[in-house]
Amino acid sequence: MNPDAYQVISDLYNRWFAVQTSNPELLVDYVVWNQIVSALPKDYVLPDPLIYNIG
Repeated sequence: MNPDAYQVISDLYNRWFAVQTSNPELLVDYVVWNQIVSALPKDYVLPDPLIYNIG
């Protein structure tokens, strides 16, 4: 991880996960996660529910 990165708590990004678990001790790179989020479709959720329908 980049030591110069601006670190924020991972809970800020819980809304993109189907199962939202609080992990306030887990820090993530603000710039990287905002780049990821900006590339996701508006209603995207991880894991993608379409994956569950395969097979």
